[in-house]
Amino acid sequence: MSTIDLSRDATDPRKRYAGVRMQQGRVLTDDDFNEAAVLDAEEMRRTRLDAIGAYGAGDDGFLLKDFAMLADLGIAAPGRPTFKLAAGTVYLGGLRVEMQVDEWFHLQKDWLNFDPAVDWPAAPAAGQSRIDLAWLEVWQQPVTAVEDAELYEVALGGADTSVRMRTMRRIQLTAGIGETDCAPAWAIA
Repeated sequence: MSTIDLSRDATDPRKRYAGVRMQQGRVLTDDDFNEAAVLDAEEMRRTRLDAIGAYGAGDDGFLLKDFAMLADLGIAAPGRPTFKLAAGTVYLGGLRVEMQVDEWFHLQKDWLNFDPAVDWPAAPAAGQSRIDLAWLEVWQQPVTAVEDAELYEVALGGADTSVRMRTMRRIQLTAGIGETDCAPAWAIA
């Protein structure tokens, strides 16, 4: 990721600001607009947390299904399992995460360097079983024109103007948890 060229970030939640208003005849800076956007986004995130809770979904988004072996899909990774993640929407920590179509675990769009030999252990031996923990990791990161060339502004001769924030998501796995309830499994992971 490239370096982003943002001015100061003066947003301080302890001050309980609810918005930013422009004053007549005053100079505007990008910080004024950035803080307004941060305050609005945080208000929406907190509203979702209050209404939905820490997590929730109105459909089957991100449920695991269609378990298979990578070798059966023509991928040279003997003994390595995979599965599909169901298309849909889920809310996590007040952030909305969406997947338009089913995705294979090993081909997650926000996990570009997945190596099944390193990032996921082999299936248990024949006749053995194992309980694994799968969880959804969600974060936001800035995207500049370096990462997305469409952000260069043609009308300004190709200059970049602003940064976009992108919500990223990735299913993570921890093998051999041995717990069937989420809270104790998460404590182990």
